Amino acid sequence: MVQLSRLGLENKQDDLRMYLTRLIKRYRHTQPEFSNQLSQLLHTSSPTQRVIPPREFPNYSSMAIQDASSNEKPHLNSVIESQLNEIIVERKQAKELLKVGLSPVSSAIFTGAPGVGKTMAAKWLAHELNFPLYRLDLVASVSSKLGETGINLQTVFRQASAEPSILFLDEIDAVAKTRSDVHDIGEMKRLVTVLLQLLDMWNPQGIVLAATNNPELIDPAVWRRFELKVDFPMPTQKDLYETLKADTALWKNSMNDTYLEMLCIVLSGKSYSEARLSLSSIRKQSIITGKSMEMAIVDYVSAHVASMSHRNRIQLATKLAVGTDLSQRAIAAATGVSKETIRKYRNQSKSEEEGR
Repeated sequence: MVQLSRLGLENKQDDLRMYLTRLIKRYRHTQPEFSNQLSQLLHTSSPTQRVIPPREFPNYSSMAIQDASSNEKPHLNSVIESQLNEIIVERKQAKELLKVGLSPVSSAIFTGAPGVGKTMAAKWLAHELNFPLYRLDLVASVSSKLGETGINLQTVFRQASAEPSILFLDEIDAVAKTRSDVHDIGEMKRLVTVLLQLLDMWNPQGIVLAATNNPELIDPAVWRRFELKVDFPMPTQKDLYETLKADTALWKNSMNDTYLEMLCIVLSGKSYSEARLSLSSIRKQSIITGKSMEMAIVDYVSAHVASMSHRNRIQLATKLAVGTDLSQRAIAAATGVSKETIRKYRNQSKSEEEGR
């Protein structure tokens, strides 16, 4: 009632219609008569056209950081790309959806290991929608006085909903742990209840995004508050190659792709951010030592090859033998694979290539 009253008194017609649409969906099964009455009201009224005067965004809580949006699109598989595009398209067609009592996605939760692109995706969405982005690190925000944390959360949500924006709740599991956990104190469980209320009252004019590395810790009721669940998997070797290739293309210097492919074999199992940090470190060493990027990569491989399986080391050696001018001695020194084995797999690889 408070939210509806505020939107009505502030003459935020689009926001009011979005919020009514959410209430219609929420009570469709539990209170169908109430839901139908709201639906009839919504369909018999026409949205008014008005000019919204510009206003300053209010001072933000010290808990939240205004983050820069980014036009750098993260590497996405087809499923993730489709889900993020769904958010963008629905937002751009919001008025058409509202005319028929529907509302665009206003909440989504990103899951996946650190460094797989969750934050980058939030920044890219903010750029595509031209929304300000506010990031709230919930691990850093949890106060020893949990009651204060709840009050601060309320302040952040209230201010973030003052205009179309993206509120990004990073590491939401810090405050959204399942209330069935017997080890959690009662105050922490009350904090989950506060979060649930805030998510229910979120102004659908904006988008609340959340990210977690530990989805199994999150209370089921919190899960249900998010309309879209987006899982970011660990990158494959091909994913890493495409990302690192895009990075090296910005340097405007040519490099034999075989070395980059070899590096991705060594980095297999790493996240995007870990792989990019490794590539940056290799580039620094190239500049400091005066070596080419190719030879700096070979040095990196030599330093990390001991932890790799024998099969992967053979794969590395074969790639170097077939795709580069390095001698078998140099390849053996870099990979720990004997010259005889290198010769055997190189000949086998060439025979297979000729057979194709």
